[in-house]
Amino acid sequence: MTNAHRSVVNKTVGGKDFAFKLGTNAICNVETSVGKSFADIIDDIEVGNVSLNVLRTMVLYASSEFQPKTSLKEAGEMVDELGPSATGELLAELIRAAYPELNIDDSAGEGLEATAG
Repeated sequence: MTNAHRSVVNKTVGGKDFAFKLGTNAICNVETSVGKSFADIIDDIEVGNVSLNVLRTMVLYASSEFQPKTSLKEAGEMVDELGPSATGELLAELIRAAYPELNIDDSAGEGLEATAG
């Protein structure tokens, strides 16, 4: 469920409720951590080909505003619980909530193929 006014997406993962947000700090942290621009990451999500490292890193930083003690291990466990496709859909929903002007396709993230690296 998205709170469009605050760009927050609420999601239950592994029986726990989490709030996710891709704000400026989260995006900058993701870019620095994975060495890719946000635009390139969006392109990868739209075509359905994102590395597990990017998925895990985006989940980590998107959750950090509301769950600041989330570890990289826990973020990886969230990706494991959701699976790559549902994680991609979550990230696409976060991008749409934060940046509706980008017109991210509603099917972005569906059927996502996560790659190693």
